[in-house]
Amino acid sequence: MRFLLPLLMIQGCTFVLYDERCDTADVSVVDDTGEAPLLWASLGAGSIHSCGLDEVGEISCWGGDPEGQTDAPEGSFGALALGHAHSCALDVDGAVHCWGRNDEGQNDLSGTFASISAGGAHTCGLDEAGALECVGRNDEGQTDAPEGPFKAVSSGWSHTCAVQVDDTVVCWGSISPTKVDTALSTIDSGQGFSCGLDLSGSMVCWGETAVDLSEVPSDETFVELAAGAKHVCARAEEGLVRCWGANDAGQLDAPQVPVHGLVSGAGSLHSCAVDGPDGSLGEARCWGLDAENQLIP
Repeated sequence: MRFLLPLLMIQGCTFVLYDERCDTADVSVVDDTGEAPLLWASLGAGSIHSCGLDEVGEISCWGGDPEGQTDAPEGSFGALALGHAHSCALDVDGAVHCWGRNDEGQNDLSGTFASISAGGAHTCGLDEAGALECVGRNDEGQTDAPEGPFKAVSSGWSHTCAVQVDDTVVCWGSISPTKVDTALSTIDSGQGFSCGLDLSGSMVCWGETAVDLSEVPSDETFVELAAGAKHVCARAEEGLVRCWGANDAGQLDAPQVPVHGLVSGAGSLHSCAVDGPDGSLGEARCWGLDAENQLIP
């Protein structure tokens, strides 16, 4: 499910991180090896890499690896959070493990958490009591978490938002407004903007971004959403995904089959979801930029 700075370079036809190509790929995953397809419980999407959590909690990552962001640790894990060039996971005891780029201390979160979120170069953890701890780059105040308690957190490229216990949202860092009074059940943060689903499933977005937020429908209902660098995707109850925003890398070309576990990243020009209905194991369905083979495991 976060960019800015010298990390982002304009190259060729689109914004590309560490790569000069503008390759895209469709959503089809074809296994011509004769082996059984890989099945995932959940997925994560970074800027040029992706990771999956299998049925026994083991992590596999694929795509670009210039900072070691695909070098997942061994063990059994329960949750993934992928940032621009770093990756994090919570093990079965809730302890956090991070790997990849750590030039801003974004991997230095320690302790036990109920959930975790990774942004451009910062990471936030939410503990069982609803308290937040954030580490990493803080040039825009994105790690200056207010006191809780909170129910959910989402790290953007250089901002962070969290859902309070009354379902309203507060944000800090490079985003405006910093408070959303609409009650939201879930949120996700991209590059300069965040979106959430209200209690009826309608989408609400705020912030300044390359994404034309006026395109986001207000008359449809959804059950999941994912915010990328320049696009937003949302899943309807029957499992079909629609996307809005920039499509320079095919990031709006969502599969027209039922999926769940929809994810993107604050710096991502791609999105992923697990094939099949909620709660099932399934193959990875990814679409968008594929310059570093981040779409197909």
